[in-house]
Order: sequence, then structure tokens, then C-alpha cells
Amino acid sequence: MKQNRLENLIHSTLISIWLMAFAGLFNHANADSLTLSTERQTVEEGDIISLYVNADFQTLGNTLNYEALRKDFEVLSRQRSNFYEVTNGQQKARTRWHLRLLPKKTGELVIPPILLGDIKSEPYKLVVTKSKPQPAGGTPAYFLQVELNQEQVYLQQETLYTLRFYHQGKLISGNIRPPSFSNALVDNLKEENIYDKVIDGNYYTVYEWVYVFYPQASGEMEIQAPEFNGVVYLNSKQKAIRESAKNLKLKVLPVPDNFPEPNNWMPAKSVFLKQEWKNLPEKIRVGDSLTRVITLQVFGLKANQLPAISTPAGKGYKIYKQQPLTQEEKLNDGIISQVEIIQTIVPTEAGKLELPEQEIYWWNTHNNHLETLYLDRRSFNIEPGMQPPDFSRADDVQADVVSVAPPLKVANSSASDFWMWLSFALGALWLITLSLWYRTYKQSKHTVQTTENTETLAKATTVNWCEKPAGEFYQALREHAQKQLQISLSDLPLDSETKSLLISLEQHLYYQGEWSNVQQNQLCQAIKNLQPVVEKQKSTRKTQLQALYKN
Repeated sequence: MKQNRLENLIHSTLISIWLMAFAGLFNHANADSLTLSTERQTVEEGDIISLYVNADFQTLGNTLNYEALRKDFEVLSRQRSNFYEVTNGQQKARTRWHLRLLPKKTGELVIPPILLGDIKSEPYKLVVTKSKPQPAGGTPAYFLQVELNQEQVYLQQETLYTLRFYHQGKLISGNIRPPSFSNALVDNLKEENIYDKVIDGNYYTVYEWVYVFYPQASGEMEIQAPEFNGVVYLNSKQKAIRESAKNLKLKVLPVPDNFPEPNNWMPAKSVFLKQEWKNLPEKIRVGDSLTRVITLQVFGLKANQLPAISTPAGKGYKIYKQQPLTQEEKLNDGIISQVEIIQTIVPTEAGKLELPEQEIYWWNTHNNHLETLYLDRRSFNIEPGMQPPDFSRADDVQADVVSVAPPLKVANSSASDFWMWLSFALGALWLITLSLWYRTYKQSKHTVQTTENTETLAKATTVNWCEKPAGEFYQALREHAQKQLQISLSDLPLDSETKSLLISLEQHLYYQGEWSNVQQNQLCQAIKNLQPVVEKQKSTRKTQLQALYKN
């Protein structure tokens, strides 16, 4: 009895400890937290920063402690909002604070942990750069500012153009005529971005646009200035404004002389190249498909500027490629693009398949020099697709041997005996001749019937080819070429139309090209009408009649 009580006590204690540990883990995983975020982590001197403090729970009584911010930032305003969310039937309440901050100095600043009771956030880093020179003659109530990220670039090199509109007061309405880039490929890197900035003690609202462009001609390029038209509420009155920026000039350099021709010119900040082989079989045979994926990733060019990487077909293989897959991503300082090229390599003969090394040249605009990337050489051992029949040995057909009895010796006898034996011999000869004729007739009739049956079977087989799915039809063509025509399918002497049909079939099989029943019937009939390349040997079979009447 006492032992049972002791065991129950131990068991209950263990369960309690386990439940407490589980509850601790659960509470830790679901602990309340504070997170910090801003619109931008790199700002200029005088920019007003919107800092968001997000609590994943709702708080009403606790006070947010952000006093540590005042060391490096001026807190201009603070606002709190509560949010309710319903996800999968479960309610979730959150609280968010919006603080508007003005950095007191430049450099790398750290927003220290912000406290809410015993909960605190992680530190948050910001970079404050020095303010760019402002227009001469002080700081007007509104103005346009334009800038290029560099004054000299190469042909097709990525260049950034930044446009900002500053204004005091409240913008009632407005529209802007964008800059004009002559003979260049242009894209919007950053759409309208709005933030606040302090210049010489004055508060401005800033509208910012960033364009990325790629000059298509060398020489001096002039960018036509943008223009702004609108209405601003300033100093208790509305004022119509019209503001223009200045034209900018850019020097565009030609392709350097040491860049090897005829390679595609590729000026970029960085380039990444790799190749992968997908699902290679352990044993590769003639007719198998080997899939190679080549990925080219370039920082500083758009996807339509990337070079087309192709591998020429060589001895012992054919190459089929799909439409390249491209994608782009816009970053704060440029565009990163990627092209993915999928190649299907089909061995056409047994032996060693060698894919040569390929070189990709590009111009490093950061270091201003030529660089080279490589697609490594690759070799494969290719085994025969199937063993063709052995045609080197002809059928060993034994010639029928006719035994001829030795001539009869005629003994001296009477005339009646002589004529009797002569009649008997002639009768026997006539019977033998008749027997041999009947046998020959029977054999020739059997041969004709066999030939007709063979032609009928071949015709039926050909019809079956035409009705098979494309993959089985292609395999049947290969077997027919090897067995009946004694040659590989790739070496058949085809006319241009039939060869085009065969290529269309292979393209359909290896990367889903178009293929129809009409094309399949045409190809089937064309292959059927081909004659064997190796001439059939003449028959050496001898009949009894040939042996008997050889003279």
C-alpha cells in the first residue's frame, strides 16, 4: 500500500515537472516582443526618419521608454495606434508607435533598445550621410534637384539618375515632366518616394524618383531636365509654381580595345556563372537525353542585355535548347538580372562524347578591367542504344546434292533384251524429270507466297509505326534503320524535306516542339520507301535442275 502511494507520488511529480517545462517552452516561444523598422536605413543629413515600434500584443497602461534616443536623435512627434487582426478565427491585438526622428549628426548611428516594461527591442542601425550641396543663393521654398551617380561610363553601362522635388508648406496639386534620355535604354528604379528633410532649419517635404538607364551610343550624352508644375499652400496662401532643373551631360566611352571580339560586350558590377546537370543516368546510351542548366546572373544590366549562351553541336551529339528563362530584381543601387538556359544534349553515336570548355568575357566596371568566366569541359562515355543484328554472316544454306547413279553397263545380250532395258531406262528418266519439275514448281510457289507474306507483314508493321505515340514511333524508326536498312538513323541519306521532318520529331521529343499526325505519316512513308544501303548478296543456292542441266 505504502509502495503504491510512493509510486503515485513520484509519477505525479514527474508529470508536474514535465508540464512546467512544456509551459515554459510554450511561453518562451510565444513571448511578447518589440521590433523596430524604418522606411530607409541610409538617409542624408537633415532627413526626417519615420521610426515604427511594433508590439505583437496590445498595451494600454505601459509607457514606451525611448529616452535613450535623445542622445543622437531629436524626437519630433510620437503617435500610437492599436490594431486587431483575425486569422483562422483567432483574434490578435497589436500596438504600434510612430516616432518622427531627426538625426543630430552624420555617420553610422544606432537606435538603442527601446523599453516597454520589462520587454525591450533589439538595437537598430542607421547610416546618415552628409547633405549634398544645395542651390546657390540660400534655400528657396521649393526647388528641383537632379544628379548622376557618375560622370563617365562605358557604352551600355548602368547609370543612375536621381530627381528630387523639395517644397515647404503643403502641396495642393502638381505634376512633373520626367527627364528625357536620348538614345538610351531606360527604366524606373524607384517610384515616387516621399520623406521629410530639414535644410538650414527649414522643414521640407521631398518627392524622390530614381531612374536607371543604359547609353546605347558612345560620345557626349545630354539629359534633358525635368519640369514641375503645381500649387503649394505656403504662408497662409496658395501659390502656383513652375520649376525646372538643369540639363546634365554624361561622357560615354566606347568598348575598350582589349575586349575580345566577337564576344558580346557585357559591362557589369559583378557576374556569376554556373552549370548543373539534371538527373544523369548511371549508364548513358545513344538516344538518351542529358539536361544541362546554365545560369548567368549579372548585377548592373537588364535581362534583355545579357548575352545568349549557346553550345554548338559537335561530333557524336545534337543539342536542343528551350526558350531562356529570365528574371529581374530592382535594388536600391541598380538592377540584378538572371537568365537560365536549359539545353538537351542527345548522343548520336557510341564512344566518348566531349563537350568543349566555353569562355564568357565581361568588363568589370568597378575595377575597370577585363574578366573571364568558364563553363568547364565535360566528357561522357556513351554506350550503344541497342545491339543491331549481325549482318556480317550470311545464312549458311547447303545446296541440295543430287546423287547421280553411275552409267549402266550394257552386257552383251540379245536385241530384245537391249530394247527392253533401253525402254525401262527412258521411262525411269522421264519419271525423274517429272518429279524434279514438280518439286521446283512447288518451291517457287512457296517463295512467291513467302515474299507476299513478308511484304504484307512489313506493310502492317509500317502502319503500326504511323499510329504509335511519337516516342515509340521514333524508337521504331531507329530499330528499322538498324535492322532493315543496316545504318543508324542519323546517317540515313534523307532529302531535305524528310530530314526536316525528322528534326521536328526530335525537337518535339526533347523540348515539346510542335508535331502532328500528318507529319508522322509523311515521315513514316518516306523511311519505308528507303532501300538498304548494303546491297543484298546474290543467292548461291543451287536447285536440282541446275545441277542436272548445268550445260
